[in-house]
Amino acid sequence: MHPVRILGDLEVKRDMVEVAPIVLRSHSLEVTVRKPGTNYNGSRFDWTGWVSSITLHNRHTFCADESLTPGEGTGGSGLCNEFGIFQPIGYEEALPGGQFPKLGVGLLTRPDEASYKFSRPYMVEPFFIETKADDSKVTFTVHAHPCNGYAAKLVKTLSVKDNLLSIAYELVNLGEKTIVTHEYCHNFVALNGNPLGPDYRLKLPMTPTFPSEPSSLFDFKDGYMTWAYTPEQPFYSRLSGPFPPGLQWELTHKSGVGMRESVDFSPAFIALWGDAHVISPEVFMEIAAHSGQMIRWVRQFDFFERHMDGGTGG
Repeated sequence: MHPVRILGDLEVKRDMVEVAPIVLRSHSLEVTVRKPGTNYNGSRFDWTGWVSSITLHNRHTFCADESLTPGEGTGGSGLCNEFGIFQPIGYEEALPGGQFPKLGVGLLTRPDEASYKFSRPYMVEPFFIETKADDSKVTFTVHAHPCNGYAAKLVKTLSVKDNLLSIAYELVNLGEKTIVTHEYCHNFVALNGNPLGPDYRLKLPMTPTFPSEPSSLFDFKDGYMTWAYTPEQPFYSRLSGPFPPGLQWELTHKSGVGMRESVDFSPAFIALWGDAHVISPEVFMEIAAHSGQMIRWVRQFDFFERHMDGGTGG
C-alpha cells in the first residue's frame, strides 16, 4: 500500500480497495471487523480492530456513523480506537517534513510548525500489520517501525463468546524512548438506530457537567442520565478520574436493548460525546511504557436485552 498523500485539506487515498470484512460469531453475536486499510486509511483512528457492526440475536444493532453527512467528520464509525489524541508520540520532536509514529496507523509526517490536531489529515506511511482470524477471534499484530528513538509492537485480539465482545491489547516498547500517551475506544453507538432522546438512559461513574448546553436537555436521577429531547447540536463532557477498574458505563433503550463496557484498568478519565443520532462514552487508558516494557489491558463489551420480567437475555 502506498502512503496517503495530503494536498492542503484534500486527502487523496490510494489503493483503497473494498475487501470482504472479518466476521466473528457466537451463538448470540455477529461482529463485523474491518480489515486494516480497506475501508479507512486516514491518520486519526487505529486501523486494527475496527468494529463496523454488531448484531445481537440477529435483530438488535449497536453501531452508528460519526456523521450522517457524507464527507463530514473524521470518518469514525462503530467501535474504533485511537492513540495519542491529546499526547501524540514524538510530534514535538519532529521538524516540519519529519515523521512521528501514530500507534495502530503508521509514521505520520508533520507538515509545518502548527500544533498537532487530531482532526487534521496527515500523510501516512502505514505500519506492517499481520492478521490472523478464525470464526470467533481475530488478532492483529502491528510491527515496530523505528522513528526518532520510538518503536512499538502492538498486538490486539478481538474475541466473541456468548453476548460478550472482548478486546485485548498488548503494547511492547521496543524503542529507546519512553512512550507516554493515551488510548481510548471511540464508541459510536445507537441502539437499533434510534435517535438520542427520552427513550435512552446512560449510567456513568459520576455525573457529567455540560456548561455550554441548555440545562433543560439533561436530567440526572438515581445515577442515570437521560435526555428530555433529541439534542440539536453535538455535546461534550469530560469526567475526571481516575476511576476503579470494572464497569464504566451502561446504555439502555426503553425497548430493553442495551450495552455496557468494563475494563481491567483504572481509567484516567472518561469523555462523553454525542449528537442527535449517536452517543459515544469514551474510557481513556493512560500509557507510560519504558524501553523494553510490555503493557496489557482489556476492554469487554456486554450486549443484552432485558425481558419484561426484568431479566437479561444474553
